[in-house]
This record gives sequence, C-alpha cells and structure tokens, in this order.
Amino acid sequence: WANGAQLLAVLLLVRLFDTSRFIAEYNFAHCRENAAPAENGLQPACLDVDYLKSLLPASLPVLIRARKAGIWIPGGADVEAETSRLKKSVGSWRSWSPAARRILRAVDAENARKTQ
Repeated sequence: WANGAQLLAVLLLVRLFDTSRFIAEYNFAHCRENAAPAENGLQPACLDVDYLKSLLPASLPVLIRARKAGIWIPGGADVEAETSRLKKSVGSWRSWSPAARRILRAVDAENARKTQ
C-alpha cells in the first residue's frame, strides 16, 4: 500500500503543478540566452511564439509580457480575445478550475504592471 500512497502523492503533485505555464515561463526567461553569430556580434535567439500559442491559456501571461517587451507575435494572437475567453470560463461554474483561476490572476497582474 506504500507504493499506492506514493503514486497518489505523485499524481496529486502533477495535477496541481501547471507544466504548460512552467514551460512558457522558462522559454521566455531563457530565450535570450541562446545566441547566434551575426555580423555585429551575437544576435539573441527569438522566442518561439507559435509554441507559446499552442500552450494557451497557460502561456497567456507570458504572451502579454512578450508583447510588452516588444516581441512581435506572428499570426495575430489576439491576447484580449484569449483573456476574455479565459474570464468567461472562470465565470462559468461548469468550466471553472483552480488552474484557470491562477492563470487569470497572473494575467490581471501582468495587465496591472502594463498600466503603471
């Protein structure tokens, strides 16, 4: 039964930890570390925004931060539309989840930093 308890603990940990958000935060924090040689020295690697868009809604705070940093988001990822979709899902009792609520709080915090 000890193995069952360990398995349950691991499953709860994985369920409570948002891996998509962790991946998006890590990619944004470390995208400038990879450099490619250029004429003027080293050119920082660009952020893989298409991959971040595939991680939505977990990557929404990172996309907002990337847009504020001046990183172009190809394909017109409409951050406002994604934010309103997330707010609707959090507002509905049928689609509410603790992870979506945490993401919405992070989005609100990023938007508050934007206006300051």
